[in-house]
Amino acid sequence: MKTLVVYSSHTGYTKKYAEWIAVDLKADILNLKEFTAELAGCYETIVYGGWLKAGKISGLGVLKRHLKDLGNKKFCDFCTGNMLGTREELEALVKKNFTKKESAKIKTFYFRGGFDYKKLSRINKFIMRSLKFVLQIKKNPTEGEKAIIESFYSPVDYTAKENIKELMDYLKNG
Repeated sequence: MKTLVVYSSHTGYTKKYAEWIAVDLKADILNLKEFTAELAGCYETIVYGGWLKAGKISGLGVLKRHLKDLGNKKFCDFCTGNMLGTREELEALVKKNFTKKESAKIKTFYFRGGFDYKKLSRINKFIMRSLKFVLQIKKNPTEGEKAIIESFYSPVDYTAKENIKELMDYLKNG
């Protein structure tokens, strides 16, 4: 199974997962900035990884624009973020990022990444400060929301190679 792993990473957590996946699959790896449909043509399987920004998977639109051009290839997607990754969160994530037809073709996985406020761009710092404010005034924040607030004060890294196991099983066993 010739596989291409494509990723978009802002602070490095998504790239770390993409590299682990590529090594385990003996796959080629490519930053989304270098991706073209022509280049992807010679692969049987494409794995895309993006980071979450306000519940949207970064860079996913680029891949989705090429879906019809890529035929019957096997696709899967993973995304990283600071949320806990409950079943409900994953269902909401899929609903927000894919149509029903797309979600039938693309299996989505979530890996907890991390958060380092200092690594964010100016605009993303602004967005995250707004989120922090909203969470701080919330009456009954969830455990995940409390963890997000705490991560502003000291960087957190939840990446772990064992998190990719379910995706690897899916790719190897269908």
